[in-house]
Amino acid sequence: MNRVLGMIRNVRNFPAYLLHKWGLSKQSPFILQSLNGVSVEVPDRMMHTAKEVFFTDDYRYDLIRKDVLRMSNSPIIVDVGANVGYLSAFSFTRFPHAKVISVEPIPNNLKLLQRNRTRNANTDWKVFEGVLSNTDGELEIQYDNSDSFSTSASMYGLDAGSDSVTVPSLKLSSLMHSFELQSVHILKLDCEGAEYDILYCLSDDELNRIAFITMETHQIDAATRNRDTLVSWLNGKGWKTEVIRSKVLASNPNFSQ
Repeated sequence: MNRVLGMIRNVRNFPAYLLHKWGLSKQSPFILQSLNGVSVEVPDRMMHTAKEVFFTDDYRYDLIRKDVLRMSNSPIIVDVGANVGYLSAFSFTRFPHAKVISVEPIPNNLKLLQRNRTRNANTDWKVFEGVLSNTDGELEIQYDNSDSFSTSASMYGLDAGSDSVTVPSLKLSSLMHSFELQSVHILKLDCEGAEYDILYCLSDDELNRIAFITMETHQIDAATRNRDTLVSWLNGKGWKTEVIRSKVLASNPNFSQ
């Protein structure tokens, strides 16, 4: 029921989506349109991913929207593991004046990500073609090049693909410097294990320039790179955390813009 209500609330052309879903009027690809004019290209292969964002708000924007807007009418959003750009685009349905930085390393994903960005040319949306980690330089990513789109490319062997690509890598602090960001209101992480390296290398001052983190965590080891340890680490830094199914939503009372 929640998915249906989310569809009606967020998708202007949901009748066309239903006809597409039922095979009565197929579009190739389907163009999903939001109520405020944001639109994205959705191949059938990526429909499930798009619905997680536009239908069910898996990253819990609606829980934090009012708090974010109290901080800024033009919030800074960094979307790490942006894939083909659905959450980046969805950001503009909740924060029309946001500045969004999409971080994505995989060539096949980037092609559609850039098309979706072009579709929404009136937004402040930029792309970093690389990864975030605990180092500035280059890193090798494993993925499956035979798949039209990758949703699980990883530096930690989480993707069963045998292909690899070497891509630019930045620390979050370096990305912020490069894009002239003083703070980040929403940091979204879905980066197949890199979330630990991205966060653990931050100083307290750098961490306190982030207001909210919404992320999917991945089990890498039993020592430090797992959800429970990361949540405990954030709590020890004064953050408030909530685990919601496979996602973690964290808010920072010490946020300083």
